[in-house]
Amino acid sequence: MKLEVQNLSQNYKSALAKKAFGEHITNALVDVCFYLHTGDILSVLGPNGSGKSTLLKCIANILPYSGSVKIDGVEVKSLKRKEIAKNIAILNQSNSNFFNFTVYERVKMGAYSSNCSHEKIMNILEQLNLEKYYKKPINNLSGGQYQRVLIASALIQESKIIMLDEPTNHLDIKYQLELIELLKSLTQNKGESEKIIISVMHDIDLAMNLTEKMLVLNGGKVSFFGSSKTMIEKDILNEVYGTNIRKLTLKNMERWK
Repeated sequence: MKLEVQNLSQNYKSALAKKAFGEHITNALVDVCFYLHTGDILSVLGPNGSGKSTLLKCIANILPYSGSVKIDGVEVKSLKRKEIAKNIAILNQSNSNFFNFTVYERVKMGAYSSNCSHEKIMNILEQLNLEKYYKKPINNLSGGQYQRVLIASALIQESKIIMLDEPTNHLDIKYQLELIELLKSLTQNKGESEKIIISVMHDIDLAMNLTEKMLVLNGGKVSFFGSSKTMIEKDILNEVYGTNIRKLTLKNMERWK
């Protein structure tokens, strides 16, 4: 399987913005290009407002865009919503609870595009250390526990492409590392179950722990697409974040000696 993103652009222009700013248009994404194959994991980095979350929503055709997003040569815009769900699962940053479902019910809701047995749900819950909470109402969970429930809902969908927006938010270090290993394992199962994973990351160290392949956004544009090794060697992040990331990282490492 191949995911191709070519000249992807997204502009925010609302009635409110027009009233406030005239014809002002905010370019959230500008000519973003990259490609991924089955088994690839991509970490997306960038400062706040750089277009990371918008990118995921455009790939899933949640937000309108210009340019092209293709899965095995088929334009995502041409697919019906259920077909998109079979190909793409997305975990957004914001997921409000309007109904107090149990953990089991909330995870099962993620499988509407695929067949889902009780055994499969419990297996996913076990992978995320949630099996003992399966009858618990989601409004009674901690932030970290609920985050893991949302991740389980994305995984149960069995889509070919899994996209996660800062999935390690609210998780303890132990669960952050366990999630990283789980995501890696999903790209190592050869055959039908092998995935493409795209994860927006806030923590640079976790991003590099997850994968060698990096996409760095700044101001809606691609500042870098390639290996973490090259990204570090070229000090790409210093300019993007406006601070000396290398110096800060080395300084923090000194404290552990």
